[in-house]
Amino acid sequence: MTQCLLDPKFGYYTTRDPLNSTKGDFITSPEISQTFGEICGIWYFSNFIKQLENQLKLNINSVDIHKRIFRIIEFGPGRGTLINDILKILNKFVDKNNPIEIVLIEKSDVLIQCQYEMLCDKHDNKFNKIDEFTFESVSKWGNKITWLKDDFPNLNKSKEYINLVMCHEFFDALPINRFIKTEDGWIEQMIDITNQNTNTTTSIIKGKPTQTPPFQFVLQKSVNCNIPCKIEKFQKLPLNSSIELCPIATRYIQLISDLIKSSNLSSGLIIDYGTLTTPMNSLRGIQNHQFVNPLLDPGNIDLSIDVDFGSLIENIENTNVLKTCFTSQANWLNLMGLGYRIDQLISFEKNDFKKDQIIKSYKRLIDVGFNGMGKLFNVLAIYDSKHDKPPGFP
Repeated sequence: MTQCLLDPKFGYYTTRDPLNSTKGDFITSPEISQTFGEICGIWYFSNFIKQLENQLKLNINSVDIHKRIFRIIEFGPGRGTLINDILKILNKFVDKNNPIEIVLIEKSDVLIQCQYEMLCDKHDNKFNKIDEFTFESVSKWGNKITWLKDDFPNLNKSKEYINLVMCHEFFDALPINRFIKTEDGWIEQMIDITNQNTNTTTSIIKGKPTQTPPFQFVLQKSVNCNIPCKIEKFQKLPLNSSIELCPIATRYIQLISDLIKSSNLSSGLIIDYGTLTTPMNSLRGIQNHQFVNPLLDPGNIDLSIDVDFGSLIENIENTNVLKTCFTSQANWLNLMGLGYRIDQLISFEKNDFKKDQIIKSYKRLIDVGFNGMGKLFNVLAIYDSKHDKPPGFP
């Protein structure tokens, strides 16, 4: 998955803008409506105020936020639309004595350029290359922006920072290992070149003829994996069961947890599709807004998996320092007052067509029908265990 998505010369994300309005293969919530990013910005600020009030109730004398830096850290920022809408909110509400800085973790030069154009005034704010993995500029609001191409950047964890971490559709693109339970034990499923004489069944783009992908899934010839055997919940699964594990997600969760633990006023949001259970067979390809065989055209189709939110929560709460809250995107947006914001936009809009578009976008974000975004996408909040439940969660 990593090679297909992030290869410097042939990777899906490194060679194009996948969210391009005319040529893109998919669309995300921030691209559907500006209100999605606005709600995220409101959540960060309102949760910060709630945590600050709680600190004062606990009589913590060290509550001094004068000149503390609000640092927004986004992993996989796409075109920069989400962080742009979040910044509109935070620059409006955060005290001017508290600087706001942005750190964007991004591997794609194409998307870094999109983010720069979205967030900065190209005439006034130069794009500065610090080294091969680090770039800097200044936003339209005067915020310092740093781009980091490192997989696991070593960020300053000083207490002067209030870290606001965002991962929107980031974990679904991380590589997985898939294991099949056989009579001999758990065997890892691998990818091999397709035998052209093999009759392969594929998922196809509607209206196009069936194609045999250049690669196929195969099982290793011997049992040499003990990872599932060490996890108790997998022992009672029946034969032929499959599970998908994402070891690299654990490393990212550790990094994110460390950033939030470094300051008890920090918080994080992970918004993605997935469930609280271990995925079994979720790897999918996406092309032209439709699902296709993930092996059909490596480097030219998006790849994604269901996120194992249960595993993320377990790793976060094992620290005994952090807590989590979890709910559907529809629940979270509604409890955060999205409906009121939509009513406000409609009241300001004079054009009937644009009013209709606002309503359609709202319904799409909170749709809880089959394959509806409000149902498929979930929201996971991460915060210091000393604080009460953050806003937006039942």
